[in-house]
Amino acid sequence: MKLLHRIASFVSWHRRAVAAVLAGLCVAGVVSVVQSPPPGEPVLVAARPLPVGHTISAGDVTLTEAPPRLVTPGTLRDPDAVVGSTTAIALEAGQVLTRSTMLSSDPSRDGRALVPIAVQDPALRSLLEPGTTVSLLVALGERPEVVTDSARVAKLPSQEGGGLSLPSGSGMVVVEVPSEVAGEVAALGQSGQLVIVLGAL
Repeated sequence: MKLLHRIASFVSWHRRAVAAVLAGLCVAGVVSVVQSPPPGEPVLVAARPLPVGHTISAGDVTLTEAPPRLVTPGTLRDPDAVVGSTTAIALEAGQVLTRSTMLSSDPSRDGRALVPIAVQDPALRSLLEPGTTVSLLVALGERPEVVTDSARVAKLPSQEGGGLSLPSGSGMVVVEVPSEVAGEVAALGQSGQLVIVLGAL
């Protein structure tokens, strides 16, 4: 009983110091929790620098971990799903792969379709490269009408890879467009009625 009385007396006389020590321990615990990094999530990154229009092989990508806050619904995680796809932009080594950085090897899975269109002007074709975003317009009335402002160049004449080739000098360019306008783009584009504007309107 005397021991308990002495402990009680000590705590009573030094309650401020004891409270400060306990508060310090709590703060230390909170800081420890805050500073502990959350577990990473697996993501695909470029294993080496990749140029625009490059057809992805298994050795071009690798899995690594990224903080969850950097992972978006468009972040790619399955190496097998990107093999055969084409880069829409130039990628640095270690850059995270997302849907927007790739031209899908199977666009139909994302509601897109590949359509060849005629681009007879060599000067205009020289401005295009795989991954370039373009708007497609048709001038049937007084003012041009936008068919789609989210088309992307997928393949140029004589470009290798991807299972779809165009003869050099054919004047045809393959574009990736929303599936719902693919028929209209094909009909207008293959008859040379489409106007191409670089970028999204």
